[in-house]
Amino acid sequence: IHPSLTPQAKLVIGGLSKSLGCSGTFDLTEVYDQLLNNKRRTEGEPRNRLLKSVREILRLVHAFAGAQKQAKQIMEVKFGHIDEVFCRKGVKQLDRMFLDAIGVAGRVMSVEDGIGDYISSRWKYLNWNSYEVGLLFRTRFNELAKFSLALLLTRQVRVSRTLIMRPQINWCERFSILPRAGETLMKDDFVNCLKKVSRSKDFCSDKKILILGSLISGPGHPFTVSQEVELYNEYVDRIIEKHRVAAHQIWYKHHPRITKEVWAYKKCELHCEVYDYSIETIAELEIINPHVLAVYSVGTSALLYAKMIFGKQAYLIDLSSFPRVHPSAHRKYKYLADRYGV
Repeated sequence: IHPSLTPQAKLVIGGLSKSLGCSGTFDLTEVYDQLLNNKRRTEGEPRNRLLKSVREILRLVHAFAGAQKQAKQIMEVKFGHIDEVFCRKGVKQLDRMFLDAIGVAGRVMSVEDGIGDYISSRWKYLNWNSYEVGLLFRTRFNELAKFSLALLLTRQVRVSRTLIMRPQINWCERFSILPRAGETLMKDDFVNCLKKVSRSKDFCSDKKILILGSLISGPGHPFTVSQEVELYNEYVDRIIEKHRVAAHQIWYKHHPRITKEVWAYKKCELHCEVYDYSIETIAELEIINPHVLAVYSVGTSALLYAKMIFGKQAYLIDLSSFPRVHPSAHRKYKYLADRYGV
């Protein structure tokens, strides 16, 4: 289970895994927290950037070794020998740490992690996005500089590479829900899983339109919560006119990492129905509701699934021309929406 998920999201994962017949879920968040706490420690930090980097690397290397050892011991006791591992395609240092801890000698396979997996690595060049191109070069330069420093300080090649460099995994097989060249299509398996977990679900006949929320407000995001609500309320008015539905037939589903305080504000201020904060469901289980006519979103893979798999009307809430938005993310969403006919 990814450590940044909320307790409520973890409950949803646990419930779905049980419905699918899994033996259970396993949460190693406390292992990751060791690394996170060491990374965020700022008290008594030197002001010099080089000295600060030296202390951070030495601290992280020590914490990494301890966290990986702990993870390995726990998994050996819990699982024993592991034959196959499925991991998100956009693998990060966190994933690599656990993969190395597993030490799997068997098959390691990738599954898609979200809408970004449908963007080609060449998109930044073919559509020339100067932010993405510049970010790539800055990231690679910083990685090389930090790796060299870590290697000089620790003499540990493997640990330095895992901590600093972007992980490279030799996948035995790649899986995707929508067709992609060189990847195994798992659309039918995906649909069958949704049918399996929805057998006992009562579909609400008064849910006609879904708005799938994203993380676009708050610190580090282009909108305040009130501005986000204002944006969605404008779309509610448009939806009522376009689809000839009532406000109570439009349902907003919050992002699984939203805070309860933000949810409460939206519950009060949005001019449509809002899912309960503790709702134990995922967007796809709501989309397959036969009464749902259309799905709206700022950008999510569920929007593509709604169109390409479930035959629903799908609409992108296009933020690509808004000021202060991410310089590439929403342009990617617009590109995919055009490509898939959303």
